[in-house]
Amino acid sequence: MLIISKIRYYRKYETYEKKDIYYGKIHIVYGIKVSNKESEELKMTPKKYEIVVLCGSTKFKDDFIKIQKELTLLGKIVIPIAIFGHSGDKEYLTEDVKSMLVDMQKFKIDMADSVFIINKDGYIGNNTQNEIKYAMKQGKRVNYMQ
Repeated sequence: MLIISKIRYYRKYETYEKKDIYYGKIHIVYGIKVSNKESEELKMTPKKYEIVVLCGSTKFKDDFIKIQKELTLLGKIVIPIAIFGHSGDKEYLTEDVKSMLVDMQKFKIDMADSVFIINKDGYIGNNTQNEIKYAMKQGKRVNYMQ
């Protein structure tokens, strides 16, 4: 097997169906290049831990950290946000980086079993609304902090 280090490279050439990516006669699952037969075997392997991606406004950094810890202690694998533009990381946010982060969040949603929305005081911004719509379109369960 060949480990794929940059799935993003393949995005232009593949069709997405939930977590599976097809590329010609080779099937890529979770970043590991395998044959179609091996791919079916991997799908049948039972999961032990649910994968949850966090979404929400980056102004709620403390809540992201708190929820990440709580979900981890409940036995979930948590995919967090790394750049908090509204909470001190503005120097990193060029237009290109913002665009990349939005794109990466969709990939995170694709990898996850469910999405957890950090919506402190009921706040859901435009990007988060788009992420919720995308997650629902992909058939992901969406849970809310409030």
